[in-house]
Amino acid sequence: MSGTLEGVTVVDLSWGRPGPMATGLLADHGATVVRVEPPGGDPYLPFVSRAVYDRGKRSMILDLRTPDGADALHRLLAGADVMVESWQPGVAERLGLGYDTLHARYPHLVCCSISGYGDDGALRDHAGYESLVAARIGIMALGGQGGDPVYPGVPIGGIGAALLAVIGIMAALVDREDTGAGQRVETSVYDGALSFLNMFWEGLENLPDDMERPAVKVPRRLLVGSMLCGDGEYLGVHTGAAGSYNRLMDALGLSDRIPPPPGNREKAVPLTAEEYEIVLTEVPKVFAGQPRAFWLARLRAYDVCAIPVLRPGEALTEPQALHNGVVVEFDDPVLGRVAQVGVAARMHDPGSVRGPAPRPGRDSDDVLAELGYDAEGVAALHRSGAAG
Repeated sequence: MSGTLEGVTVVDLSWGRPGPMATGLLADHGATVVRVEPPGGDPYLPFVSRAVYDRGKRSMILDLRTPDGADALHRLLAGADVMVESWQPGVAERLGLGYDTLHARYPHLVCCSISGYGDDGALRDHAGYESLVAARIGIMALGGQGGDPVYPGVPIGGIGAALLAVIGIMAALVDREDTGAGQRVETSVYDGALSFLNMFWEGLENLPDDMERPAVKVPRRLLVGSMLCGDGEYLGVHTGAAGSYNRLMDALGLSDRIPPPPGNREKAVPLTAEEYEIVLTEVPKVFAGQPRAFWLARLRAYDVCAIPVLRPGEALTEPQALHNGVVVEFDDPVLGRVAQVGVAARMHDPGSVRGPAPRPGRDSDDVLAELGYDAEGVAALHRSGAAG
């Protein structure tokens, strides 16, 4: 089992979502990732997502606040290519692990820092929780009771920061091939969320008057939403293609009440108030009259985009997911037999998932031995609490 990053060693000092996700992607593509956790393990240990983000990594426990723990880490960094941390701004410096210090000591090392908002600026010391970042960048639509802002629940900030970190790390490694020197890669949950904004702005600038009617965003000939069918299952419908809205009305038996407009630009012709009310009230009733399988077959026959809305986990059994080879299944030491999304980028040497997420400290002794500690030295680190 190899990958394009075989031979690259990454020291993962991060916690939460962005850092572990970023280093997990690097591990999937062949990098050796050593996860250095504090005594007691990562506070996110109970989260199921850790089974994915930390798979294929090695885990050791070090107390970086102790001289012996810090010394062990520096031995590890001396042979590493990349270090990733996600502490609050200033913590790395207090631990003697700031970029300037590390770059002077290990000029080859690529140092990646992931924070809430960035390492400087007015928001530097603010907590970078996903919901707070969502509020600050303006993606919380007025969709709650009484029109209150609602966090959409999608961690775009953390996911975006992870992807930005991977892109930055890979660019820095390529640059190192020419210069021989590592550099600092810095991003944040705030940056990650901002990078996704183009997918939200149009919808937020065209909010419907009645937020309790999500199937229709504005009174025009475009229906995008999840329709409840007669068997209690949902069907996702999208009429973005030219002529699709008219074909949907035909399929639903409503074209006599919502006739197609003249010409070939249906979406440019708004619905009348009467037609809009029919869509809001009658369309859901029609869908509720038949099971999902009926509507799926009928809408496809009318060339209207429609897909079943699946429950969590069902996507991993879909024929396309299996055909693409992105589903892996193995025994996790905590969760048991689990299926996960594997390496989703297909290439000549795509890498592979090299095993489940380790229990905290599983590899401490092996890594310490590789760093030059003899058996007594390892035992002494355990006795002092510097290693676990």
